[in-house]
Amino acid sequence: LAIFHIDDSASYTAEGYPGQTGWPTNGQHYRVSLLQADGNYNLEKGNNRGDSTDLFFGGGVSAITSAGTSAGLAYPNTKGYKGGVIKDTGVSITSISPSSSTMTFNVNFGPLSPTAAPTMPPANRFNLQMLTD
Repeated sequence: LAIFHIDDSASYTAEGYPGQTGWPTNGQHYRVSLLQADGNYNLEKGNNRGDSTDLFFGGGVSAITSAGTSAGLAYPNTKGYKGGVIKDTGVSITSISPSSSTMTFNVNFGPLSPTAAPTMPPANRFNLQMLTD
């Protein structure tokens, strides 16, 4: 199963991957990127043109969530990173079947983390510092 990350607001020349200085918060990432199951990012690094461990399948890497892959890797994952801001999408793709002409998998659109309500500082607040000899 090939899974892609698409950010149509990304530049065509903003190339990034784990190990690059400041990634992923540097905002550098491909506009369209194959989420390589092996986590090696060989396509981005120019090491090869793809290999058998780049795709997800049962018996190999069979799930991807916001926490990473079923192989225990933190990257790739299903988080969004538009503009270098990392956000949990709530998407998980699990129970990916073994490689075949017909494959099955489960997609879950879980709840997103709630946005914290803004808090107002107390109106009548002061700091007191006592000095002693």
